[in-house]
Amino acid sequence: MLRSVSLTPAELADQLGLLLRGRVLASVPDGASHLDLYLRQADAPYLDLSALGREPVATPHGWVPLSRLASLKLQVEPNQLEHFNGERALNILATPRGALGSTIADAKAALSGLKLPHGYRISSFGGMYPELIHTAEAMGVAVVVALFLTLGLLALQFGGLRLPLILLLQAPLAFTGGALALAISGVGLNATGLIGLLTLVGVSLNHGIVLLAYVRAHEKQGMAPDEAVRRAVHERLRPIVLTTLTASLGMLPTALGFGAGAAPEQGLAIVVLGGVLWSAMLSTNLLPALYLRWGHRS
Repeated sequence: MLRSVSLTPAELADQLGLLLRGRVLASVPDGASHLDLYLRQADAPYLDLSALGREPVATPHGWVPLSRLASLKLQVEPNQLEHFNGERALNILATPRGALGSTIADAKAALSGLKLPHGYRISSFGGMYPELIHTAEAMGVAVVVALFLTLGLLALQFGGLRLPLILLLQAPLAFTGGALALAISGVGLNATGLIGLLTLVGVSLNHGIVLLAYVRAHEKQGMAPDEAVRRAVHERLRPIVLTTLTASLGMLPTALGFGAGAAPEQGLAIVVLGGVLWSAMLSTNLLPALYLRWGHRS
């Protein structure tokens, strides 16, 4: 069609650009700034296909309606084009209803079997997800630092590394309790849950430190190691149970998601709740056995 009227595609695009987008003809001074003077069709944004097809286009053979030179149709296109590493990219935005970590895992599982056309690929997940990964890495470093600092303080308290190392075994086991609680509840690990894991480093050692201090005190009084352990567990069982129940009941409403605004802290409450219950069981069962096997002085 364009060849029949001696018009090139570039010339047609230039006229359509002037018609629809306008063109800056001059700049008018306006104080310290300036205003651009546009030339554009007055009702260009409101033209439908039929009205746009009736717009005249200048050709060497005279004015011709646009509908005779081009096929007009509506097509869905992105409102903006972005580039990622030099390639065109399209962002898909969504608000997760559940925990971010589990939502990303479900999205990756759903997209793993998706067959994309040639030249298309899924680049990465953005938004809060990279921040969550960065937070997890930072919390991992914080946990390691906390373990080393705790080891140093316990070494000063007990005069060696044997008992501190036995006590620190409770920390990863308490992490297991928090992970089991998350798995049972179905709540994914989020940033507040990572803070809960860091909290368990100190909370899980509380009962064990006091219990072993009682054991060492009884041994200094001349008791045999097994009798000292039995006596210390008997004396500390009720305080351990009561403090564990108090902490658990305090965390229970938030762990169940009751109340307005409980959802962001639900992960922290579940992790701490599971870790506290699990570490209390270990303090009265596993820790005495470890002490009798490796901790007491021969």
